[in-house]
Amino acid sequence: MQQHDQSEHRHHHHSGTGVATVTSHVLYEQGNVIIHVTNENGDSPTLQSNHSKQMHLIIVSEDLEEYYHVHPIEQGDGSYTSKLFLQEGHYKAFVDISPAEGVYHISPHEIVVGNAKEPRKANLRPTESKTVISGKVTATAQYEDPIKGDETVFAFELTGGKPEPYLGARGHVVILDEAAETFIHVHPLSDNETKFATSFDTAGPYKLWAEFKIDGEIHVFAYVIYVKEKEAT
Repeated sequence: MQQHDQSEHRHHHHSGTGVATVTSHVLYEQGNVIIHVTNENGDSPTLQSNHSKQMHLIIVSEDLEEYYHVHPIEQGDGSYTSKLFLQEGHYKAFVDISPAEGVYHISPHEIVVGNAKEPRKANLRPTESKTVISGKVTATAQYEDPIKGDETVFAFELTGGKPEPYLGARGHVVILDEAAETFIHVHPLSDNETKFATSFDTAGPYKLWAEFKIDGEIHVFAYVIYVKEKEAT
């Protein structure tokens, strides 16, 4: 996990340095997601608050068409749970936490619901329009074509309402590669703008979900972007 100390801006990759000493485990049972977090001694570590929550859980269908962002609640027995109904199918879950001690890397957990057969893999095509509509709210993304290794800034212009504070920020951006293996969670560059900066370690297609709270409702805007290789000089 890497962090950039720019106000509320934090940028998490599932990869990182150092051997993980804290691990997470995810189960899905009859409409409940159950997460256990353990350290190298098998104990439940203390989790620091991360944007007003102990745990952010991102779940996507393997074709990247379905997207959920929930916040499991500690149950007092070392487990965290959240009610979430998932249709039959294959999913990947990402547990975003900040243990008070130890090293933790975000990695995908596979979930199979029901008697689902082979998973439907994503086949991403870059979004033609940078304007996406959710209810009465429209989001227009502004960004240069991402280049592998370079920082890319994503700026969102919203019409239909003003973004409200949501989990300690003016918005959240989650990005996954086509295989749903690389996880990036980005917060705004400052408290007063809807700009997000990140970089990509590999070229290829990615799916981006931008979340904003407007008039008390969470709106999610999805985009597909393509990260290019850096040209040789």
